[in-house]
Amino acid sequence: MEADEKRTTEDLKIMQTILKYDSFFQTTNADIALTRKHVWIFYEYDREYQCCNSFFRFQTAEELKRIIAGMIAEDFNILIENAAENVHHSIKEIDMEDAEQKDYSACIPELLSNIEVLNSEMQKSAGMLDTIFQALLNILKE
Repeated sequence: MEADEKRTTEDLKIMQTILKYDSFFQTTNADIALTRKHVWIFYEYDREYQCCNSFFRFQTAEELKRIIAGMIAEDFNILIENAAENVHHSIKEIDMEDAEQKDYSACIPELLSNIEVLNSEMQKSAGMLDTIFQALLNILKE
C-alpha cells in the first residue's frame, strides 16, 4: 500500500511538472506518455520521418526536469555547432600574405559576401533559436 501512495504522490509531482513546463511541450515536438504498465516516457516525435528521435523512461519529477533541461541544452549545442560549421565552410578563408597586399576597396566585396553568409545562417537558425528560447521561458522563471 505504501508503494502505491508513493507512486501516486510522485505521479502528481510529475503532472505538476508537465503543467509547469507546458510551454516547452507546446513549442517543441516533445511529449509525455504513461503506459499501461505505469511507466512514464518522455519522447520527441519527428513528424517528417514518423519516428521518435528521443525516448526516455523516468520515474520522478526531478528526472523529468533533468531530461527537459538536457534536451534544451542538446538542441542549443546542435544549433551552435551547425551554424558554426556552415559558416566555416561558406566563408572564404583569409590568406594573411594576400591580405597585406590587398587594397581596402577589394575587401568590401569579400565583406558583403561574408555578411550574406552570416545573415543566411542566422535566418536558418532563427526558428530553432525561437523554439529553444520559448522552451526556456518557464525553466528560467523558476
